[in-house]
Amino acid sequence: MGDLPVNETDRTPAEAGWKIEKLAEIEDVAAKRDPSGARQARFPAGSLGLSQIGMSHQVLGAGIRQPFGHRHSLLEELVYAVAGSGRARLDDEVVEVQAGDLLRIGPEVMRAFEGGEDGLELAIFSQKIEADEPEIVRDWWQG
Repeated sequence: MGDLPVNETDRTPAEAGWKIEKLAEIEDVAAKRDPSGARQARFPAGSLGLSQIGMSHQVLGAGIRQPFGHRHSLLEELVYAVAGSGRARLDDEVVEVQAGDLLRIGPEVMRAFEGGEDGLELAIFSQKIEADEPEIVRDWWQG
């Protein structure tokens, strides 16, 4: 067996076929609107150079609700509740979500999440289809 290089700094991630990033170092786009850190949203697909998979990492503090609902025309999403608990509004239904839950959401379903007592941390995966811009509805989940 030949020697494998430990660190090939002369090759780009695309040439190497892999890339590693620290999630905490990826821009938190929610911080632009809420610098308190009570809501975080990171989208690592761009910095990782993903061409087929979309991913977001969402953190909602205790009692914090996403300020909008959204749906897609083509993309289904797979939501993994990493930690904590909370609720999801899916069209007109509200369901409890807790750590370890997997939730499949079809493209047509309007959705938003809210952190429970301990907050809610989500990893959300989908296909990556550039032409599928989400429909965003501000203040969709009231009351």
